[in-house]
Amino acid sequence: HAAVKQSPFMMIITDLEGVITFVNPRFTEITGYTSEEVVGQNVRILKGGIASSQDYDSIWSTILAGNSWSGIFNNRKKNGESYWESAVISPIKDANGRITHFLSVKEDITSTKKIEIDLQTTNANLSALLENTTEVIWSINDKYEIIQLNSAFRESFYSFFGVYLKP
Repeated sequence: HAAVKQSPFMMIITDLEGVITFVNPRFTEITGYTSEEVVGQNVRILKGGIASSQDYDSIWSTILAGNSWSGIFNNRKKNGESYWESAVISPIKDANGRITHFLSVKEDITSTKKIEIDLQTTNANLSALLENTTEVIWSINDKYEIIQLNSAFRESFYSFFGVYLKP
C-alpha cells in the first residue's frame, strides 16, 4: 500500500465497466481531481478528445480478453487542460483466473510530447522553406552522399544535365 501511495506513476483501478474504484496520490496531483471526485466515475471523464472510438474499442477488447495494453493517451485534467500520458492497462484476476478489475499505471509525458510536436512543426517549417527558396540547397552525410536537396537544385540539375532528380 505504501509503495502505491508513493509511486511516481499515476495508478487507477477500475471495475469491468471502467468505473474508477481507486486512484493514488500521484493521479490526484497530476489531474487535479481528488479521489472523492473520481471514485465512482467512469474513466471517460478523462478523455482528451483525440483518440477515436475505434481506439478505445481496441483497448477494451484487448484488456477484456485478459491481455495488457500499452500506449499513449491525451487526457484532460479537472481544469480542462490537456495532458499526455504513457499508460499500461492490465487485467486484475481473482483466484479462479476471472477478470475482476483493471489496473492502469500511467506516466505524465506532456513535456516530452510537447518537444516532439515542436520538433515536427519545426521540421515541417524547415522543409517548406527548403522547397520554396530559389537558392540551390542540398545536404550530404559523412560519406558525401546527397541526403536532401530542394526543388531549385533539381531544376538547376535538370537545366544543366537534362535529367530530373526525384524529391
